[in-house]
Amino acid sequence: MPIVRYFPAEGAPVLASLHKPVTTLGRALGNDIAIPDASVAHHHAQIVFNGRDFQLEEVDRDAEIQINGKKKRRARLVHGDRITLGRASLGFGMFTELDSPASQPGSAQSEGDIAGLRRLHAFSERLMTVSSVDELLETLLDDVIQLTGAARGVVLLVDIGDGKSTAPRVRASRNVQSGALEDPTGAISDSIVRQVIDTKRPIIVSDALTDTTFGKSESVIALKLSSVMCAPLLSQGETVGALYVANDEVKHLFERRQLDLLTIFAGQASLILQNAMLLSALRADKEKLQGELQDKRFGEIIGACASMMEVFRKLAKVAATDISVMITGETGTGKELIAREIHRRSNRANGPFVTVNCGAIPENLMESEMFGHVKGAFTGAIASRAGKFQQADAGTLFLDEVGELTPQLQVKLLRAIQERIVFRVGDNRPERCDIRIVAATNRTLEDMIKTGEFREDLY
Repeated sequence: MPIVRYFPAEGAPVLASLHKPVTTLGRALGNDIAIPDASVAHHHAQIVFNGRDFQLEEVDRDAEIQINGKKKRRARLVHGDRITLGRASLGFGMFTELDSPASQPGSAQSEGDIAGLRRLHAFSERLMTVSSVDELLETLLDDVIQLTGAARGVVLLVDIGDGKSTAPRVRASRNVQSGALEDPTGAISDSIVRQVIDTKRPIIVSDALTDTTFGKSESVIALKLSSVMCAPLLSQGETVGALYVANDEVKHLFERRQLDLLTIFAGQASLILQNAMLLSALRADKEKLQGELQDKRFGEIIGACASMMEVFRKLAKVAATDISVMITGETGTGKELIAREIHRRSNRANGPFVTVNCGAIPENLMESEMFGHVKGAFTGAIASRAGKFQQADAGTLFLDEVGELTPQLQVKLLRAIQERIVFRVGDNRPERCDIRIVAATNRTLEDMIKTGEFREDLY
């Protein structure tokens, strides 16, 4: 099994298995292998498996990578390679029952390490399918208890406010029968948990009652503790809790490799809790923003300045009537949003809202597009077709970029607006249309009237 070990400046090495086609490494918490070292880039490198070999590749061109002391941008990894990202030190290895670095082939320790990695791999896959934080934490505790031989396990959280942490509270607890503890708070040593939280380092207590550090602790004496392991839960360098396992029946139960395994699972628990906290924060931010926007929302339009409030006032006043409306403004200022809001607040809200972009339709097709045509009216008219005026019946017709209309079409549009009657191309039968006209333009129609480009009576 391919393994990457990260060797922090302080504390035990962190072990990570490579079970994905692409494994990312960097300081950002979203990486598959997060390295809390300031010299490491947020997205430093990645390890790619092509079906045969593992290859380390750069992600950040400014980030330094060394393989066995030599600068590289890309290199095939082999067992025993020493990797340096910034100042962070890592190692790559292929560990199996035949070449385990910790034991002889087939030994109990080798099998235990492989079982631990398999469970870690299975748990990592489950992260993608299970959304319940409590269910994930309980599964994690069950795996840790079975792998370490502990009798019980607890995940504790610390609430941090004003720079000060409160007493740890139990988030999840399990016993060897895969059930919740009846009194999880009374099953842990406060002094051991507090030291782990304060130092941010995992610890093993092989015989708590005779331990020089914790032997006189009231909780240790009261619980008659024997073997205890505890690892911190870290988020962005801060301790947010602890993963605690214990067995009161067996002394010297836990070994250093089991503490390494506990630390790895603590990293998974940290990831779960951090994601949950981030999701909770995002939901809170969303609710806050929605509340703030609600006070500044006018239908689908958002604004709070004095000029926008004046627009809203005029819009509300005009929308209640059935008069035609002209909206002017630069391109991209939201003229169609205003038109839609006029329609939505009018007595035609249940009718259609039909848009015509007068500047996007060729001149020879504009009359047919606006008023429709009958079959055979021109080449290609294989069937009768209703125009935008007919489609907008009992609703609102929005004429965008109305300043682009030709003088000939302006005459026909003026008649249609005045009489609410249109004639399809190729037909002499009038069709009555009950519509409201809302038009928009980014051009100055007063100047166009002076030059004869736009009809004054239509304006």
